[in-house]
Amino acid sequence: MMDWFKSERQKYRTRLSEAQLGRYPSLSGFDARSAELYGKALPRGVLLSRLDRDCERMTFWMPPAQLLSYQFQFGQIILGKLAGTYLGYLDDRRMVTIAGARAGKTSTVLEPNLYLSPGSMLVLDPKGELARTARFRRAMGHNVYVLNPFGQSGEPSACFNG
Repeated sequence: MMDWFKSERQKYRTRLSEAQLGRYPSLSGFDARSAELYGKALPRGVLLSRLDRDCERMTFWMPPAQLLSYQFQFGQIILGKLAGTYLGYLDDRRMVTIAGARAGKTSTVLEPNLYLSPGSMLVLDPKGELARTARFRRAMGHNVYVLNPFGQSGEPSACFNG
């Protein structure tokens, strides 16, 4: 009943000798140069056999000294501020901000990223507070569409059926 907590190796009984068929077991058709390039730029989401010993995953809080090594640079996502230093991280994955009411999500994370991030965004903003950045994004040359069915943001509403 509790076997769902076992690691993949324990679940599927993969012997290490079977997993180590080559450097990239699933890429047997590649020549040496292609395998080398593939190893340098392995795209996210490609599943290869795990060659390392499987260990249980752990979650931990990063110490403040290590956090300070992530100093914000233009183009990164602003994560917050610690000891007067803005923290940032460059990642192309989606971001979710979760915190309680009045915790500062809008003023400390969402608005700074809307003003400073050069990339595309999809923002769900039921109260219309973040739509005030629309003029700034348009001035940057971005296409901005605000769905404003209840008139909360003061911006003209785009529509679903053009």
